[in-house]
Amino acid sequence: MTTQETKTVEPVIGSTKQKEEATMNRQPEVRSQKSEVRSRRSVMGKHRFFSLCFHSSIRPSFLNTPFTLLPVLLAALLFGAQSAQAGVWSGASSGTAYVSGGTGDYDYTGNWVGASIGDSFSGFTLTGDLTVTLDANRASTSGLNLDYDGAFNLTLTGITLARTLTLGGNVSADTVVGNRTITIGGGTTVLLNLGTVNRNFTVGAGDTLVIANAIANTVGGIIKLGTGILQLNAANLYTGLTQVEGGELKWGVSNALSTGGLTINNSGTVNMGVYTDAVGTVTLNAGGTIKGTTGRLTTGSGGLVSSGGTITDFTTGGVTLGGPLTYATNGTETTLVIYGAFDGGASRI
Repeated sequence: MTTQETKTVEPVIGSTKQKEEATMNRQPEVRSQKSEVRSRRSVMGKHRFFSLCFHSSIRPSFLNTPFTLLPVLLAALLFGAQSAQAGVWSGASSGTAYVSGGTGDYDYTGNWVGASIGDSFSGFTLTGDLTVTLDANRASTSGLNLDYDGAFNLTLTGITLARTLTLGGNVSADTVVGNRTITIGGGTTVLLNLGTVNRNFTVGAGDTLVIANAIANTVGGIIKLGTGILQLNAANLYTGLTQVEGGELKWGVSNALSTGGLTINNSGTVNMGVYTDAVGTVTLNAGGTIKGTTGRLTTGSGGLVSSGGTITDFTTGGVTLGGPLTYATNGTETTLVIYGAFDGGASRI
């Protein structure tokens, strides 16, 4: 007699539909766990949408906070670090609270909102003169904003060794109070690198921006904007165009410019003072002024191209042509007014 054996055969899941049904049978527990995780999330995306869910058995610790502090806490939760613009100067002395004056480290991330090195002092209020040091070469990706508040002065200088600050954008020194002196360099050298393009240097009314050390040997140039003073205190090496659209470009040393061209437009003024310099072609347009006392500006072989403007205030100094004097009339009357010494050099006027 043969004994019949009974075997239990597991179903074979072959079709896609069968696999899905098997998976669905295992999912309730997983879905329950995911729901619990989602219920605990407090922030959804960049819109700062908060879902606070409380159960009778849970009392969040912040509910024990005095009522008067709850608005502050909620503001911090809602806006957090995003309430301040990243890359804005916020402190001094290696990140400690700024009181007045003192020295801050540009390279210390604790001095910048967002813990990343930035390039803006806008929104920061000085309550004393501040010196900011660079202890490494740095690249300012979007330029340098020095538009701070407070009736005090700011100096950006190197430490230990000469440092290079490479500009990725323009420079603005238009303080809220005005009549401030902002110095880049001095002490230990800070070399500005313009890169391969022209950079705007905007100086606000009454402010003076002093470039104490040489601007590096680049093909970029400077466009002076604003009604304030940009003062060059070193023999600069850049070979691009220097263009003065407003305010004053002031010499603080002889040979402040290299061999690049010099253009004075609109209400711009070049002030040689007591210093001398030999540059490339000089273009003086209507509204522009070249002035000095005993200093002398010598043009390159391109000479002086003028559609108007004024040369004034020189005593024993003046303008010397290294090339021709060319009137650029553009179909209108051209008047070049000269008060003081003017030397045509080898050229006839």
